[in-house]
Amino acid sequence: MLLNGKNLTFSEADAKHKGTARTCIDGSVTGKNRCTGYCNYAGHRGFLTAALTAQHRCVEKNCVYRAAREAGGAFVCPKPEPERELLRLARSLTADMEGLRLLSCAYTDGEYRITFAAVASCDLDALKARLEGDAGLKVAFRPLGCDFDTAARLVLEKEEEHEI
Repeated sequence: MLLNGKNLTFSEADAKHKGTARTCIDGSVTGKNRCTGYCNYAGHRGFLTAALTAQHRCVEKNCVYRAAREAGGAFVCPKPEPERELLRLARSLTADMEGLRLLSCAYTDGEYRITFAAVASCDLDALKARLEGDAGLKVAFRPLGCDFDTAARLVLEKEEEHEI
């Protein structure tokens, strides 16, 4: 069947006719009952089927853009965790700092503790001041406490991730 110049399969045409059509992230159209989630990522916003979720590894990556479908059929976005958002902000601010990798963030005793690995000494006071000023939170940086070889491996893993 042809609709708006696009050749649709029977299920797509049926979904369009019933008003239950949903546009997926890859541009395909499917019925609402086949949708298992919704992706809010600006690069490919749209509905997800089980196959698309597996292909993009949304569950494995614990993707913050994925809204899972609840039993009632509503799509619910997970609330962003403040630790994850703070770590993401800190990583973006330290992207140009060589020899440093921010590993994790945890809220303990009234402050956010960011654990890092470094192959050389680095001054994180300016970053701390900026994070506390921008976010209005108390932040502390803690070194991982590992040997040089382990720190170098962790930092190099960071650089390889950004090359992909």
